[in-house]
Amino acid sequence: MTLSISNIVSQGGLGTNDSGSDDNGAGGGGSGGAITLGGKISIGHPFADVRGGGGGLGTPKMSGQDGGVGGSGRARFDGLITTASSVTPTDASRYQGP
Repeated sequence: MTLSISNIVSQGGLGTNDSGSDDNGAGGGGSGGAITLGGKISIGHPFADVRGGGGGLGTPKMSGQDGGVGGSGRARFDGLITTASSVTPTDASRYQGP
């Protein structure tokens, strides 16, 4: 028996835009989430997405006032993974257990 999972997504939250005043900056994006997948039966898992959230927009737009993008998250796979797992983004922390 093999359990087939196509997509698991745990992305960071988006940063907030500023209030439109030059006195306020935009919020940064949240860090990507964490995914832990394990099981005692065979698991086919092709794709995990743990991207950080996008930063908010500042005033004036696109002039260095924008919030930063959140960092990449983590993906951990334990158990009988039957297919090679793909993790986005490529710099995400990844662990493939026994």
